[in-house]
Amino acid sequence: MIPLSATRLLTFAHCPRAYQFRYELKLPGRPLRAPQLGLALHQALRQLYRWPGLGNELPTQTFLRTCWAAASAQLEPTDQRRGLELLERYFQRHIAPLSTWRPPLAIEGKLKAPLLVSDPAGAVELTIEGRYDRLEFLEPEQRNNTARLHLIEYKTGQPHRSLDTLKLDLQLGLYQIAIRHRYQAALVRVSHLYLAADEVLSYAVTPEQETASRTYAMGLVEQLLSTETWPCALGQHCRPCAYRAYCPAWHDSPPVPTGAPASPPGLQLSLPLTTPTP
Repeated sequence: MIPLSATRLLTFAHCPRAYQFRYELKLPGRPLRAPQLGLALHQALRQLYRWPGLGNELPTQTFLRTCWAAASAQLEPTDQRRGLELLERYFQRHIAPLSTWRPPLAIEGKLKAPLLVSDPAGAVELTIEGRYDRLEFLEPEQRNNTARLHLIEYKTGQPHRSLDTLKLDLQLGLYQIAIRHRYQAALVRVSHLYLAADEVLSYAVTPEQETASRTYAMGLVEQLLSTETWPCALGQHCRPCAYRAYCPAWHDSPPVPTGAPASPPGLQLSLPLTTPTP
């Protein structure tokens, strides 16, 4: 089974040639600096929401600082101070106002669900696998007592997408398929919490959005399964591209070493949903 992530699908949508370099030929890309502050913030929030308090007692700021001290031990002092500032602001906005504590359904959980996608050669069986930062129960639908879920993702960069664009996020349709399979519940709200900007982009998921997101995601999968060419597609994504050195759109004679052969059919959708990048 080939891991096929939401990042992988977006790479194909932006530039099929970049997809070929990375996933088909498996060429070494330009190394990118890992966001150490973002990783530490995710780790601290994971521990915060595992608060071991009794009953409905809220987490304390002392516990928050303990979580951050453990998560930030390897950071530079400036990042340690900045991270604590962001977490304390998060605490005051999202935890201190609560009247009682209700633990999340899952923290940095994993999702897995089967999926069949049509292909000219026949149906292809896929496996959706995903991770998320936090999943919470909402009040059930009164008409039919259906369980409803709220998905929360932490972002450590600045917001750079409008809410309308966010609603059409490629990952949304894949979230919904996997969550319905795992929890027999409906995903009805998604929130992106931008820690540095102290901003929340949140929206209710409608049936129309679910259909549009799923259709878009599955359409990309079908295109990827049937593609025979890998054209270059120039755009803003070119500047940070880790494979620009190999691209014929930027170099007359790019150095392209021999890569691994293309993988056989049979795909695994693996969604890396907890990356701390925006």
